[in-house]
Amino acid sequence: MTDLSPAAQAVLDAYHEEAIDYIESWGSFSHKRGIAAALRAAALVPNIDRLRLLAIADELEGHG
Repeated sequence: MTDLSPAAQAVLDAYHEEAIDYIESWGSFSHKRGIAAALRAAALVPNIDRLRLLAIADELEGHG
């Protein structure tokens, strides 16, 4: 597996952090909460646009 770009890693980390926190607290996970956390992380990436978001999605798909 190759390393993720910093932007893709930030999005993935935000999703995982939300998932872990939620599972530990409540015993179940809402993907909507994880996706919301990932979108917030993506919004913090400088100069992000539609094509960059699609590139991050493609990158994450390749790293199952």
